[in-house]
Amino acid sequence: MANKRRLIETTLIRPAHELCGGGGGPETEEARLSEQDDHKGRQARSHEPDPNSSRIMGFEQAFLTMSMNQILANPLDGETPSAHLKQIGLMTVIGCLKSDDPLITITRLTEITGLTRSAVAETIGPLVERGLLVEKMGKNSMGRGTARQFEISPAFMQTLGLIMGDPIRDAK
Repeated sequence: MANKRRLIETTLIRPAHELCGGGGGPETEEARLSEQDDHKGRQARSHEPDPNSSRIMGFEQAFLTMSMNQILANPLDGETPSAHLKQIGLMTVIGCLKSDDPLITITRLTEITGLTRSAVAETIGPLVERGLLVEKMGKNSMGRGTARQFEISPAFMQTLGLIMGDPIRDAK
């Protein structure tokens, strides 16, 4: 129960830019206020907005919107609303991990979410079936055996790029 609550809190309650922003925020109220003051000071010193921040925020928003639309608009046989929610949450986490390393493993997802391997595997299966993720077999972390690895579907990323304003190169 605590793991499910943690997943929901980290993926649905916090804004995506906070979740994707990196390793957690300040632990105490005092640290949070100090960070806000520092941010305001930096803002006052720099009147020009970061040109990449709106594009990154727009990408995260488009990624989450497109993921959610694909999951909710294309239900698989026997799926429950709870399964949809888990898939949306997992796609949120995967979207944040994409910038670190395009290959995602079940082990990495279990470490981040606190879910069991079987729960992650059960949630990731429909995402592969829908075509949001592509599964590959790669070397495990020890370099000896094989491990299931996942990456965001190239078709998904290409469509997302078009939504974000990338030029259409090979239009027919």
